Amino acid sequence: MTGLRILFGLALRRDRVMLPAWVLGLGAAVLVTSTSYADLYKDPASRREVVTTLGETPATLALYGRIYADSVGGLVGWRLGGIALALAGLMTILLVTRHTRADEETGRAELLGATVVDRRAPLAAALLVATTASLALGVVVTLAVLAAGGGDATASALVDGATLASAATSGGTTLADTAALAAATTGGTALTDTAALASAATTGGTVFADGATLVFAPAASAGTGIDLAGALALGATFAAVGLAFAGVAAVTAQVTDSSRSANGLAVGVLGAAFAIRALGDAGPHWLSWLSPIGWGQQVRALAENRWPVLLLPLALAAILTVVATVLHARRDLGAGLFPPRPGPPRGALATPLQLAFRLQRGALVGWAAGFAILGAAFGSIAQDIGDVIGDSTDVKHALQTLGGQQDLVDAYLSATFGILALIAAAYAIQAVLRLRGEETSGRAEPILATATSRTRWALSHASIAFAGVALLLAAAGLAAGLGHAAQTGDANEIPRLTAAALTQAPAAWVLAALALALFGAIPKGTAAAWGALALALALVELGPLADLPQTLIDVSPFAHSPQLPGGELGAGPILNATLAAGLAAAGLYGLRRRDLTSS
Repeated sequence: MTGLRILFGLALRRDRVMLPAWVLGLGAAVLVTSTSYADLYKDPASRREVVTTLGETPATLALYGRIYADSVGGLVGWRLGGIALALAGLMTILLVTRHTRADEETGRAELLGATVVDRRAPLAAALLVATTASLALGVVVTLAVLAAGGGDATASALVDGATLASAATSGGTTLADTAALAAATTGGTALTDTAALASAATTGGTVFADGATLVFAPAASAGTGIDLAGALALGATFAAVGLAFAGVAAVTAQVTDSSRSANGLAVGVLGAAFAIRALGDAGPHWLSWLSPIGWGQQVRALAENRWPVLLLPLALAAILTVVATVLHARRDLGAGLFPPRPGPPRGALATPLQLAFRLQRGALVGWAAGFAILGAAFGSIAQDIGDVIGDSTDVKHALQTLGGQQDLVDAYLSATFGILALIAAAYAIQAVLRLRGEETSGRAEPILATATSRTRWALSHASIAFAGVALLLAAAGLAAGLGHAAQTGDANEIPRLTAAALTQAPAAWVLAALALALFGAIPKGTAAAWGALALALALVELGPLADLPQTLIDVSPFAHSPQLPGGELGAGPILNATLAAGLAAAGLYGLRRRDLTSS
């Protein structure tokens, strides 16, 4: 295909920061999760406790799916099987849209089309970049899991009394009949007769009371359950799901006429896939088979490793690639299959703030809905967090360290709101950096050619970002309060948790203001705002667990957020708000003194 190699190289060069950030960021999350679970759930009893509590809670079933093995590997595969797979899909959606519809929207595709380039080459290059990213992510995930596992334990088949003579062994001894049970042990308990099975033989928390239903737990329960085959299966799952949603984005880029609409439609499909999978895991199980994310979970990596299931997302990716290629050949450059909606008969965007809200409202509504769902899920299981943790002192200590208090429920909610504040900061950075996109695309110049000042224009987008953070956290706090109140019967939890969530907003404002300062002073360095977010995440979430010096942890603005509910308000929010105001002022001052740029 003429020009494919050149376009592929150009795309990789353009994504030389974005692509490694996605791949290594998700890989780091996998490594941290795997290492943490290996440290927290070392013994089979603690893992079975997770299976019988979190594994049966509707909220956690909806968020993460079902647990298919009570080994460390099984828990890691469960924890990464929902949200992490969705993030892999989001990565490829953004990559494909960036190199297809976004290039048409900005005019790059038209310039490239004037050269000796095959008409199909831009779409093929975009899909090739997404494929490269997906495969790289699969390799990184595999290596991360293996690095955290450190051991190899394979699960044996579960057998019943009818096949006991040929299959069930304990310590290498074949159990030919119930008389041989005297030599068999489960979890160190001698099974001297069938009556003893009620207290000793369990699998996934299920008690088998007599020899007729004798089932021994998988051997993986005695080790990590992380082996090469399981790690490869998990990596392949991430890659396959990423490829499936690359195909989705390739199609949405053909049917819409703007990159924002293409991303919105593709992310909507991603959200629907996650919701269908969640409904299937929490309700009718067959629904999970209607979702690409559900297919990824049905591979059951690090448990059963069902390799044939991977053919489903790969087949979907192939079909959607063909559909996108056909649609691309039948439309004009810059046009979509869906015609744009006609504008209103009378103009209503009279101010820069109204225009900024019009440009950002779709993203804000989507983020708010996601925060409300997360808040409701986390709030509904807060009251049961003690049962979930069980007797694991390591988990209790980690939660109390992150939450900053001794009460487990309040510590859990405080830690949850801290994580949500970090996610809200990501929204705020994205919203502020919309200014940079408007500048480089040339859309800012017509606005600034009017009586609108640069300060007013920048403040219009910044105010949406700052107010959006408060809205997102309020939505999460309100939903968490409603979920927690439904469990406890105490309506006072609603305002208490809403206020606790809102106290986290100033820390997110600091990162939004930093993005504004970079935009005003060093416009080509705005990507550093994402690096600051990653640093803040590492310091505040992993720093206490890694025993980093407190002076280093205090670099993060989130370290100064109050640990509410249950803690004291303190002066942290005021300090963060003051710092945010100073950074924002510096950014506005820099914007007034520099030239507009197009790159």
